[in-house]
Formats: sequence, structure tokens, C-alpha cells
Amino acid sequence: MGFMPCGMLYAALMMAATLANPLYGALAMGVFTLGTMPALLIASGGAEMLSRKWQHAMQQIGRAMMAFNGLSLLVMAARIVR
Repeated sequence: MGFMPCGMLYAALMMAATLANPLYGALAMGVFTLGTMPALLIASGGAEMLSRKWQHAMQQIGRAMMAFNGLSLLVMAARIVR
């Protein structure tokens, strides 16, 4: 879980770091991991199912989303630089 740059993960890590007992911190992170696993598995399974069923359409949608993301990041960067 430490390789996922996610705001919720960082919040959970900070909360666990503030606990007085390291075992409680480890338990808190274990519970966080167990709580996020169903959502991660459902999201990845759903994406895999959609990709198999509509492979060509998903490729086109993925390309369009990546282009939109790149353009929006460029716009945000341009606003910051000004």
C-alpha cells in the first residue's frame, strides 16, 4: 500500500503515526488496508471486465481520457506559471 500515492493513504499513515503504541499504529494500517481492498478489487475487476467486453472502445476512451488529463494539467500549470 505504501507505493500508492493517495491522499487517503497519507491521512491514514499520519493518523497511525500519532498513536502512542506502535502496535496500535500497525493495527490501524492493517484495518485501513482491509477496508480498501474490496474497493480496489472491484475497481480493477470492473475495469478488466469492461476491457475484455469492449476492448476497442475502452482503448479509445482511455486515449481520450489521457489526452484530456494531459490538456487539463497543462492548463493548470499555465495558470500557476502566470
